Amino acid sequence: MCRLVLILLVVTLAGYCQPVEPEVELSVSLETHAALGRAAGYLLAEQARDGSWSAHPGITAMCLLALLHSPDMEREEVGQAIAGAAAFVAARVRADGSISRIPGDLDIYSTAGVLLALSSLDADDHRDQVLRLQDRLIASQLPTGPGYGGLGFRYATATYPDISNTHWALEALHVARQSPRPEDDLKQAQLQQLWRVAKKVIASCQVPGDTEGFAAEDRGGFTYYPLDVTVGDDQQRHGELLQHEPVWGSLTYGAVKSLMYAGMEPDDSTLQAAREWLLRHFSITENPGLGEGGLYYYYYMLVSTHKLLKDDTIELPDGSRLNWRRAVINQLLSRQKGQGEWRNVRPLWMEDNPHLTTAYAMLALEMALQ
Repeated sequence: MCRLVLILLVVTLAGYCQPVEPEVELSVSLETHAALGRAAGYLLAEQARDGSWSAHPGITAMCLLALLHSPDMEREEVGQAIAGAAAFVAARVRADGSISRIPGDLDIYSTAGVLLALSSLDADDHRDQVLRLQDRLIASQLPTGPGYGGLGFRYATATYPDISNTHWALEALHVARQSPRPEDDLKQAQLQQLWRVAKKVIASCQVPGDTEGFAAEDRGGFTYYPLDVTVGDDQQRHGELLQHEPVWGSLTYGAVKSLMYAGMEPDDSTLQAAREWLLRHFSITENPGLGEGGLYYYYYMLVSTHKLLKDDTIELPDGSRLNWRRAVINQLLSRQKGQGEWRNVRPLWMEDNPHLTTAYAMLALEMALQ
């Protein structure tokens, strides 16, 4: 039905099919495969007749990706679910590349999610939609801002770019460009320009050591908006959250991934400072800065970023080394619910929707096993 194309930053780079060292124990691997099977069963039972989950193209795209990379993808019923989901999201790509979606302002999320999904299927089947989605994302970049000096992405109703929307757009464009065609020369040139300027808006969100209004422990972490944006602006999202805890784990992982997509080397001082922040605040039980808020998004970001960095183990501030794969797998296995799903009581970023949290958890587990 489709040709599996490994997705996301983690699997577009060489070497990720090599055995994990230190290996995840066979018993843990088997238990994880069983958990993924239960999760796939949950998603199959929850899929609507039109091929969607929650009637939402972005959520449907993430569920499609989770099934596409599950150990059960060769099962006939899973293949049928993937085909139905692909038809649902492809049909919602308009002529201008925008996504026909439920009311709201999740355009970048939905557009990026659908581009990720369709880029991971047989390119010939969805070539036109992929190109339209790429054009839409490139056209959705903001003009240069007064202080952040580069292009970024935002909610349709927001004023300023943010790390989260920017990360999703860059991730989708990164994956989509992995199989260029001769006719895509112009597209590749546009993307190269995007990578050159994207580093500026992302780096403008990093907290330096002497920034007024931030604690010393925030140094190296990333906040949601460029630092010259006024958080108290009534037009801003997450204002209360940012005033309480301005630097978040999921954002900092997203910034690291995005900067590496844009060509920044891991030993760059910007990335080194971010990695030091992540190690100081490393957690597998909460999203640093937000607790349970965006927790499954955080797991997805944690796993995909450490794989991009080729970290098999990480050294914590106390000098101990941690096999993050085992730690994340064990944590997700302990959180799985009775029907095979994962749930979050916090509604931030739609994580009170078990279709979305189950997709995030499945993708994190699948990547951790690679």
